[in-house]
Amino acid sequence: MANIKLKLRKVKQQGQRGRQLDIGKLKCQNINKEFVLELRNRFGALGALADSTDEEPDIHTKWETIKNTYVEAATKILGYRDKKNKKWLTPGTWQKIEQRKQLKAKILNTKSLRLQKQVQEAYKTKDKEVKKSARNDKRAFVEMLACKAEGAARRGEMGVVYKITKQLCGKNTSQSAPVKDKDGNNLLTESEQAVRWVQHFREVLNFPEPEHPANPTPADNIGLLNINTSPPTETEVRNAIQITKDGKAAGSDCIHAEMLKADLNTSVS
Repeated sequence: MANIKLKLRKVKQQGQRGRQLDIGKLKCQNINKEFVLELRNRFGALGALADSTDEEPDIHTKWETIKNTYVEAATKILGYRDKKNKKWLTPGTWQKIEQRKQLKAKILNTKSLRLQKQVQEAYKTKDKEVKKSARNDKRAFVEMLACKAEGAARRGEMGVVYKITKQLCGKNTSQSAPVKDKDGNNLLTESEQAVRWVQHFREVLNFPEPEHPANPTPADNIGLLNINTSPPTETEVRNAIQITKDGKAAGSDCIHAEMLKADLNTSVS
């Protein structure tokens, strides 16, 4: 005999996430040049429009204009990322995959056996190119992750090393560790675990009163601190953009660090 406890399953509310820009295309030199050219043309047109009007826009209007210019240029040149895309494939490999897909459709639509055989040979050649290019991309991606993990280990960032190791091993599942009592025994029920958590935080957060309490005296002789409150210089802005890490999620403005680094002169000015 056994006692079975049933409870209703909680419905997970899946939030609506916005589409992600395909920032990885900026690694391709030709696409990077197209993005920079589009960005400069848009800002050039905005500068000419501002010179023709006497009214000075406020800071919020200026920021909205800059943000929309970056996002619209990225949407036009880079496009959005497919959720099924493998991140380690380069734009060149995706171009070969698209060409292979076109050859496959051509085989199905060709009625002549002679032409169909020629297209099949071209498809086999293109398929070999796709597989070879994908292997090279995967090898370069793994080497990049290994170098990143090595640098993180050198800096003592073990959390980054752990995440990269899981990514390389293909293990992305995260399981919660079991709760144990003071003797090291696993606590199986929720009530026992809740009591153990209460006990743990009481011991960690509750401190006895100190024997000699601090008695700080106000410092009357301290004047105003010499803090530079002037606007940042172009050199400081350039350095701040350059040290920003790549591959991070964009904020509410949808501007990635790679978009700012694509053309530092435009971003700084």
